[in-house]
Amino acid sequence: MLQRFRGFGLILLLGSCWGPSYMFIKFGLEALPPLTIVFGRILLAALVLYMILRIQGRRLPPFGRVWLHYSAMGLISMGLPFYMISVAEQYIHSSMAAVINGSAPIFTVLLAHYLFPDERLNAKKIVGVGLGVAGLLVIFWPALQAGFSGQLLGASLVAGAAASYALGFCYARRFLSKQPSLVAPTAQMVAGVVWLLPVWIWKDLPFTAAHASWSSWAAVAFLGLWGTATAAVLYYKIIETSGATSLGMVTFLLPIYGLALGALFMGEGLGVATALGTVCILLGLLVSQGIISRRASP
Repeated sequence: MLQRFRGFGLILLLGSCWGPSYMFIKFGLEALPPLTIVFGRILLAALVLYMILRIQGRRLPPFGRVWLHYSAMGLISMGLPFYMISVAEQYIHSSMAAVINGSAPIFTVLLAHYLFPDERLNAKKIVGVGLGVAGLLVIFWPALQAGFSGQLLGASLVAGAAASYALGFCYARRFLSKQPSLVAPTAQMVAGVVWLLPVWIWKDLPFTAAHASWSSWAAVAFLGLWGTATAAVLYYKIIETSGATSLGMVTFLLPIYGLALGALFMGEGLGVATALGTVCILLGLLVSQGIISRRASP
């Protein structure tokens, strides 16, 4: 019983790392461009995780073929989705970003069907995916009616980020499933820093030097230390103690955290379309993960 409560506590704690990240991205955007926020958070997280590895007496793997996979993950699972979400939040509420990004498991189910023979679509997954897609369409509907707009662009970017996360999950399962805990995320973040450093120097460094504010850097520090580095530690701790299936529960917390924090601290109202879309996405996740089933026991 104690182990179950501990596992549930870790899940809530991981949700507290990921859920508020959308709000802090919004805070950072008040004075910093999106790329600087992304680069700062990945750089800080990479430094912290590397220090933890060295304290444990471990090292990153030597340069070789595996670093090609780390580089791919640094792009598709960190740099690209982080940047897409940060750009998107210039146009949409942080709560909407949290809700749309919470649909990442729906994209994972679809990709896994084509990539892994043991992950074929079945009836419950099809129903879950259908509900998730319906939820996204409901959220997108007001923006679609308005034609091409900033809101439509922002929502599309977050949906693209969710698909990128799903692709990263499938890629990691295919090529990095046997890596030691913390080694893979640390190496991925190091690779992400390498990807972003030249682009950041070319694009954002002059702006950052002239317009940086302490409050925006505080938001970046939260994203790096809590939303990325601490989240990575908890992520692998949950896998070790409770199993990978338990991580699916964190996905249900993201829209809840995003909506609650957006309303409390950002003054973001909950529109009818967002509310209905959130319900559909959550139902889709519950069904596709087998939590709601006709055969479920009490």
